Amino acid sequence: MDSPVTLRKSCLICQSNELTQILPTDTSLPLGCFPVKDLTFPCHIVPYNAVHCSACGVVQTKYVGNLDLVYGHNFAGICGTTRGNMNTLFSEFILETPHLSSIVEIGAGNGEVSDIVLEKNSSLKYSIVDPAYWGNESNRTVLKYFFEDITEDIIHTPDTVIMSHVFEHFYSPFNILKKIASLKSVSNILLNWPNLEEFVKDRTYHVLNMEHIFYAENKYIEQLFEMVGFKLSRIYSYNKFAIFYHFEREVDSISVSKIFPTNQTSFADVNSYFDYLFQKVKVFNTILDSNPDLPAYIWPCSVHTSFCFMAGLQKDKIKNILDNSPAKIGNFLYGFSIPCISFRQTIESSEKKIVFLVGGQYTKEIYDKCIENPENQVFIL
Repeated sequence: MDSPVTLRKSCLICQSNELTQILPTDTSLPLGCFPVKDLTFPCHIVPYNAVHCSACGVVQTKYVGNLDLVYGHNFAGICGTTRGNMNTLFSEFILETPHLSSIVEIGAGNGEVSDIVLEKNSSLKYSIVDPAYWGNESNRTVLKYFFEDITEDIIHTPDTVIMSHVFEHFYSPFNILKKIASLKSVSNILLNWPNLEEFVKDRTYHVLNMEHIFYAENKYIEQLFEMVGFKLSRIYSYNKFAIFYHFEREVDSISVSKIFPTNQTSFADVNSYFDYLFQKVKVFNTILDSNPDLPAYIWPCSVHTSFCFMAGLQKDKIKNILDNSPAKIGNFLYGFSIPCISFRQTIESSEKKIVFLVGGQYTKEIYDKCIENPENQVFIL
């Protein structure tokens, strides 16, 4: 088998080799971000760090995961109102696009966006390109390929390309944009982009992991699309969690610009982001050391928790990981031997306990419920 990771040697967007390491030394992180049924599942713990491109300012993971290992298994996303409301609103944003008839969605995951769109307009021609798609396949064409491997004759002539929380996963995002731009039938690109600027500001640790492999400022993302001939037409900000973009092809666009834009504050912002994480983990470890007789739990069963362990949280002192997703309860977070149990049942129990909430923006959904029980000592990252 190929190596689980390779060392990044050049910027994934502008190809510069002027890369500056962010963390003083490498730490480690599991290669996957999904639940596994038992501890016999082969997991890979790999080196972790991030690097900053001095040329264009994009921050990206220092090590690149083997695609087949990172995305070779279906996984359950975070359950909650934030994500559900986002999918509904983005679907409405899609349906507001003029002259919409033929859609290609890249990386559709569980198919929730396509389900909502097709329920509202079943006459749309809808194709999905996703090697690990695990959703409804009715009334749509499912192509289980990486988009990089798709040829134009397979997807025919779509007028609209949709990407919902997938662009930040691409190993060569600018090449993807150039490939989309080369499809002459495409007039619209509809992008649901996680608001990484707000994630970094609010300490939502779902940035720069083995899936979300790069950090770029919102303006920079807009400028990348302009480089390939697509101009911003509409924009909608959802709850500081995501930004919906509608980019339209400019009629007079002839060739791709070769001058890359530059991120302005990415280096300082990401350094602050990591500094806070490592300092907060030290605080959490002090709490654990000072309360050896209290069981400690951490929520959620996701990469947010993996990042805390990456930063040195004492995982041997965590009794269970908590989550409400039926696909996670009773299983294990990839790379760790700590069982996942029901969040709701645990926080409602009469047991005196420590509860660490590390879900960033998702924490708002469940914090009030946690503090209703006086037996819960609740701490937020």
